[in-house]
Amino acid sequence: MRVPKGVVVLLSALNFHGIGTQAAWQVWLQLPANYPTPRIEHPPLRIIRSRKPEAFTLGVETHRIAGHAVRITDPDRTIVDCFRHRGAVTLEVCLEALRERLRNRRQSLPSLQSYARELGAWRVMKPYLEALA
Repeated sequence: MRVPKGVVVLLSALNFHGIGTQAAWQVWLQLPANYPTPRIEHPPLRIIRSRKPEAFTLGVETHRIAGHAVRITDPDRTIVDCFRHRGAVTLEVCLEALRERLRNRRQSLPSLQSYARELGAWRVMKPYLEALA
């Protein structure tokens, strides 16, 4: 609510969707590159910046939380984002989320491939998808 252009991503989105075992002790929020950093004391924020306009629409769902609309990336887009930002979330988190998603929803494979190609993560994800699929 306080950051209308923000999208909940990465570990916070994984937690929301119940994927993986990593707890997010910060709210991971994606903002446009030129958007000012919000001054919010609680909850703690971890800001990820993006210049791509499609990063704020592609695979972004609106959910009602405590009566408020919150924009959160869908599960497949979240996993692709984890691979894009694997330096921030670690490769272990990426692989755990990918394994769990493929184990529970095999039909996610085309969606994962599509998001990875559109967001520029295909080259990184392809070997892992081939090994796990």
